[in-house]
Amino acid sequence: MLAELLQKRQEHDIRELNIALNEFRMLHQQPSSRREWDLYDPDALKKDRPARVCDDDPRCGISSLQKFDGEDLNNKARRKFMEEQRRLWAEQQLRERRQVYILPSSTYALRSAEVGVCHFFDCLVSVDFFLQSYR
Repeated sequence: MLAELLQKRQEHDIRELNIALNEFRMLHQQPSSRREWDLYDPDALKKDRPARVCDDDPRCGISSLQKFDGEDLNNKARRKFMEEQRRLWAEQQLRERRQVYILPSSTYALRSAEVGVCHFFDCLVSVDFFLQSYR
């Protein structure tokens, strides 16, 4: 009976010691506080700076092979600017077209009549020329 009590007491002490050891490891021996953490960090690529940030990056020497012809680092900004410019041009074209079509009705009627008459006479002249050339 005494041996059983000592056995239980020893198992209890070992269990308490293991709990305290695991608690110490969780509090004071985090993986991020280790010396070699930079080698095993799963987020190292997310935290790392890109190889080249701009065209005049001082970290890139002659032999770094980080700058190539045809490379566009400002692609997003350039595309955004081009889209904005395209939108402004389209709005300007719409305004110009509306100005052409929002002429006073009398001016528009006169203008369309003139164009129609001119077109009619052009057609007559071309038909007449065509008929004379085949006679």
